[in-house]
Amino acid sequence: MEPVSVQARPTFRAGTELTPRKRSALRPIVGNAPVSCDVVSVFGRGIATSRKEENVGISYVEFEDEAGVLRRYRKHVNGRGLVATTAKVDPTAFVDPTAYVDPGAEVQRNASIGPGGWVDRDAIVAERAVVGVNVHVGRRAVVGRNAVVGPYAVIGEGARVQNGARVPREFSIAEGDEFRASSDDLRRLGLAA
Repeated sequence: MEPVSVQARPTFRAGTELTPRKRSALRPIVGNAPVSCDVVSVFGRGIATSRKEENVGISYVEFEDEAGVLRRYRKHVNGRGLVATTAKVDPTAFVDPTAYVDPGAEVQRNASIGPGGWVDRDAIVAERAVVGVNVHVGRRAVVGRNAVVGPYAVIGEGARVQNGARVPREFSIAEGDEFRASSDDLRRLGLAA
């Protein structure tokens, strides 16, 4: 068996290094003789290997989560970001190559997931919403239509961002909270008098 090339690529802010504990948790999954694999730490969720099936020509990436469950992701047609096989992402949506959409999540028409973006399990990013750089959309969170989530923002589990709202840079929305659109946000969309 030939050696497997391994490369660590954190997907969070530049300059952040993997701690020794995280580094020791990274171990490549070696299946039916993949040619190479990339080790990726995604908010502490696990590692990945890229494989291309010889017969079908399908490229996919597998992650082993903390519970040891193997999750399969495919590259999205618009942007080449990683989308779980059980997630629903519209072909018109853009998913950056460094972004992830987890199982059960939904990204609707013309939405955009920026570099390093992470749409967690069962979250919804509605039509024409923009999720900025290194944003984490928590489990079961909802980002409304035409909403804009600024860079490095965190949307907590079950939180909601109203239609047309603009979440500021590095803002954190607590678990279960609702972020409302201001009158300026609504005016921008032509919805306020």
